[in-house]
Amino acid sequence: MKPLLQRQEEEELQTKLLQRQEISAQGYVSTDLESDINQARGGGQRLDTDLQQSMGQAMGADFSDVKIHTDARSHQLNQSIQAKAFTTGQDVFFRQGEYNPKSKDGQALIAHELTHVVQQNGNTVQKVQRAKG
Repeated sequence: MKPLLQRQEEEELQTKLLQRQEISAQGYVSTDLESDINQARGGGQRLDTDLQQSMGQAMGADFSDVKIHTDARSHQLNQSIQAKAFTTGQDVFFRQGEYNPKSKDGQALIAHELTHVVQQNGNTVQKVQRAKG
């Protein structure tokens, strides 16, 4: 079993945990769900180049290996854990309609999930030096 996936809550970020069938009280993902996620990992599409660069500059990270999942499988995985999106490693899975890089809310959700990419893959963070102004 793997530790609980980092995810965006339905109503508010980081609010009370919801009871989920597939996730135990200890915060672990069921073997079946873990298997489904592992089968989907590595698929998906690369993050749009402009978005990759702008988010990367803002966060001081390299998102060139991030894969975005927006297909039916991703939707089902998100439904099973009652999330809008979740991240595991370099893979970000979105519920249908939630990946919307042209909207303010969509960009906020993408940024939130990319923060989890950085947290889970410490090696992707680059040191950024800023000029004092």
